Amino acid sequence: MTSICHMFSVYVLLSLTNGCYYIGSTGDLPGRLVQHNSGGQQVDQIRSTVEGRPSRKI
Repeated sequence: MTSICHMFSVYVLLSLTNGCYYIGSTGDLPGRLVQHNSGGQQVDQIRSTVEGRPSRKI
C-alpha cells in the first residue's frame, strides 16, 4: 500500500501599502507569494490582496 502525503503551508502576509493582514494556505508557498505580489495575468487569481500589493510574509 502506497501512502501519499501532501505538504501544505499556512501563511500570513502584511500589506506594505495599507497595513492589513491576509491569512492563506497553499501547497506551493513560493509560487503563491509570487501570485500575490505580481502584476499582469496572475492578479485575476488573487483578488483579495490586489489592493494591498506589495505584501511581505511574516
